Amino acid sequence: MTKKFTFLIGTDPELFLRDQNGKFVSGHDLIPGTKEDPFFVPDGAIQRDGVALEFNTAPAKTADEFAHNIDSVMRSLHGHYSSVRPDCEFAIEPTAFFEKDYFDALPEEPKILGCTPDFNAYTGLENSPPHTDEPFRTGAGHIHIGWGAGYSISNPDHFDLCRDVVKQLDCILYPASLLWDRDNKRRSLYGKIGAFRPKSYGVEYRPLSNAILKAQFIQKFIFDATVRATDLLMNDGIHFIKEGMCLEMIKLLHSGEMPDETDIGDYLYVMNEEYGMPNVIDYSMLDDEMEAIEADVFDQVKVA
Repeated sequence: MTKKFTFLIGTDPELFLRDQNGKFVSGHDLIPGTKEDPFFVPDGAIQRDGVALEFNTAPAKTADEFAHNIDSVMRSLHGHYSSVRPDCEFAIEPTAFFEKDYFDALPEEPKILGCTPDFNAYTGLENSPPHTDEPFRTGAGHIHIGWGAGYSISNPDHFDLCRDVVKQLDCILYPASLLWDRDNKRRSLYGKIGAFRPKSYGVEYRPLSNAILKAQFIQKFIFDATVRATDLLMNDGIHFIKEGMCLEMIKLLHSGEMPDETDIGDYLYVMNEEYGMPNVIDYSMLDDEMEAIEADVFDQVKVA
């Protein structure tokens, strides 16, 4: 049967730089491109974002293409910053803590927190703008889901559909992400459960951090899980959040409590059995990049 909707997936992560002494370095003057005028490279574009480096990828039709685009644009990004600061390397950290004296001496513009407001899928209201006086900044790994073009972001029907998609993804991507990202400091500013922006092509899912860049198996899982979950919702009318187990997980995450790895593993196993959802634990066992993240965490939650 022909599907009414098909999906394209992209991402726009932010990451940081660290020098040879292990100290975080601002990237505000190291690469071309801005949010208003990104610098295009093969498979995507790069740009400055405050003290971070940001890139975005071309929409992908497959998990392999999604992972390829990320790798390709990161290589271009590396070439640009390393031509100016060859002593630095990427720091894929959800939270970057800068030395206070160094941070205070930076120009004011790259230190400004804030961007276009995002929304809470559960209330439909704008999230409060972030604020901190501490010398740290956070790196996101937003996921963009496209299923068309020309949608008005102020159209109530489109807005409500975006909310439903985000709730659907919260039921699978958010708990799975706690296996590779236990950083709650970023979540005090950005990346709260249900955070999204409506887009003219679909929706931007905003809870995930730049930890998605740690290994390709994570990226491939995110692609497959996003497409499967959104397909079940938009083509088959299956709302995870209406199921007891998923609703209980969302309530737990809203409470601020972080489920342990074993509970997440059990939950993902049932989601796989009940809905055919991909399981990141299975992906980790097939990938030779286990050492790139905390492999022991995944070992603890493998289901026999």
